[in-house]
Amino acid sequence: YLNGWTTMDALKVGAMVAYGSYDEDGGAAGTGAGFDTGADWGPGYWVMDWTNFGSAGSGYYASTMLAVYGDYAASDALSFYGALEYIMSNEEDTAFEDATGLILNASMSYSLADNVTYALGGAYGQIDGDTDDLDPDPFTRLFHKITISF
Repeated sequence: YLNGWTTMDALKVGAMVAYGSYDEDGGAAGTGAGFDTGADWGPGYWVMDWTNFGSAGSGYYASTMLAVYGDYAASDALSFYGALEYIMSNEEDTAFEDATGLILNASMSYSLADNVTYALGGAYGQIDGDTDDLDPDPFTRLFHKITISF
């Protein structure tokens, strides 16, 4: 995993790359085993909070992920975020072999009080695979949430 960024006043722009290996001879009964980033890591909202990319795991499973992102603090209370992700599967002899994904994430958050933040955003993307089982329609995810910190 490598993450690089620069901050220019209220704007932060960056890029990241993550690699998860795959061993087709590993796992139970030679079913293959891959590295999983987990559900708490990632530049966007769809893979982290909604599902995973890969045949197992809870995040980016046995895949390479490239992303560019930006964060803009319009004021002390209001900020905007966006990320574009490209994902490539590293799996072999599974439905995810040669699968790719492209996901666009965008959100904004507003601080209602020192410990209360309201956020809304969404993700739009497409996963492409070589099999009928892994060629879904494009997806959209919209959300809003209130976070209270104690």
